[in-house]
Amino acid sequence: MAKLKTTRATSFNNTNDKQSKPVGPTVKMKTETAGKIGLFGAISIIIGTVFGVGIFLKNESVFRSNNANPLGVLLSWGIVFIIAFATAFSYGEITRVRTKTANSGLAGWSERYVGYNFGRFLKITYPFFYYSIYTFALSLFFAEGVLCINPNFIGEGMPSITNQSLWLLWGVGFGIALIMLLSNWLNSFAVQKSMSFISPIKFIPVIMVIIFGVWGGVKNGGGYFTPSYEGEYSGKFTIFGVFDSLPAIMFAFDSFLIVGNISSNVKNPTKNVPISIIVSMVISGVFYFIVTISQLLCGCGNPYSLFNTLFKDQETLKTTFKIIISIFLAISLFGCVTSLSSALTNTTQSAIDEEVIIGSRVMKKIANGSKNKLTGGFIMSIIIVSFWFFTFGIISAILNTDQIFDGLSNIAVVLMFTIYGFVTFMSIINRFTQRVPKTEVSYQKGQVPFAIIGALGCFAVPLYQMIYVFIIQVAEDPFKEYTTWGLFWDIHGHEINRLIASCIFWSGTILFIAWPFINDLLIKATNKNYSQTLLWEKAKVNKNIEIRK
Repeated sequence: MAKLKTTRATSFNNTNDKQSKPVGPTVKMKTETAGKIGLFGAISIIIGTVFGVGIFLKNESVFRSNNANPLGVLLSWGIVFIIAFATAFSYGEITRVRTKTANSGLAGWSERYVGYNFGRFLKITYPFFYYSIYTFALSLFFAEGVLCINPNFIGEGMPSITNQSLWLLWGVGFGIALIMLLSNWLNSFAVQKSMSFISPIKFIPVIMVIIFGVWGGVKNGGGYFTPSYEGEYSGKFTIFGVFDSLPAIMFAFDSFLIVGNISSNVKNPTKNVPISIIVSMVISGVFYFIVTISQLLCGCGNPYSLFNTLFKDQETLKTTFKIIISIFLAISLFGCVTSLSSALTNTTQSAIDEEVIIGSRVMKKIANGSKNKLTGGFIMSIIIVSFWFFTFGIISAILNTDQIFDGLSNIAVVLMFTIYGFVTFMSIINRFTQRVPKTEVSYQKGQVPFAIIGALGCFAVPLYQMIYVFIIQVAEDPFKEYTTWGLFWDIHGHEINRLIASCIFWSGTILFIAWPFINDLLIKATNKNYSQTLLWEKAKVNKNIEIRK
């Protein structure tokens, strides 16, 4: 961790301070790199979270939405890759900006580029809504992946779990979430370093799918590239099919900023964090495209149907490869839960340190005397994750469907990409306003065009979902079955309709916006001496806040 020999108070809430000149980073630092994560480790953490799961969990829905039309499928992936890479490239500049605390991540960068109130909003939302929902949902996905290792639970296509109660899944998933949070609290560094070993393993099933996909394409004459369309898909291209696919693919690229939330554990974070983000996105994007092309070649939208097709008359081989894929899928999901629980604990602890979330004082008292700096964040993370398990998790168990927690993960993606796009847009505006002084920002070539592309894409996809999918389509036929959400659980007879899906989407969106204000109302009601500016108050001008590099 960097030890400051001198510090400098920097005013970043006052963009109209004409008297103060931008001050460069004159802080003398002694950096201790022993026991920190290097560039390769940072890349591994991002790939461990981003890569491997999305291509297996979401590509079937991408094929289904596009009627297995190859142009539609590839166009869908191409659009999201351009958006995601442009956004990630833009954050190569944004992540170099100094923040108040080392692990504040997106909230800290937002505070610098947008302002105090917006930064505070994200500091509250990030742990409560984003990383906690992901930890909740991916823990349940992991539990489903473990069940899929038993071939008796999976069908001929994508695995469909029918022989168990979702209450069992709830219990296993909740236990996984608690264990991973506990592991991060006991030794967060060891857990983060484990991703260096897990991430390369994720490439094994991907390479298997590529090889067997090409082989299957040769055997059946080109799959969807030369289709007869006599099966379940019509092969018809529709631009709405492309748009409907984009949120699922965004899920496959999300969490690329995860290293920014553990930057205090990264060697030379100013250099390694942005490089790791860009490199990881390129690696993931290239492999996503290759896997998708191989699946189009063999005419199979998921790896399970691929092996069913190739070994349809060889039950032993078919079952063996299904088990192998399920094991690697479970490993990939384990890696995701590991990284997300680490990010959740760190962002929660950062919010507690700054006393921006309700209960911060209590957590500090409980953690007083503890040698572990993440004690408060660990306890609060358990409380937050438990909230999701005991509300939406129980609702899912009662309805016996995994559509709800899968839908929540999609909602989190859609809303957070809106935030990514807004901060990216503000990085362009900053070149004119100089909210962040030029001496603090290392401008990179290509930032403006990439930021424009990223911002437009990050706004367009959520707006399409909000307006067309969850308003217009619901108005047209509110009781039509909504099958976009859901992974492994057999939802036959338990499908939610468009109206229910819309209610879940808008409930999640309202909670995303309202909770930070509820949080501040609770703080004001319980702490009369609270001195920080609340969300509805105007940020104090000329308020000096120490910024650490």
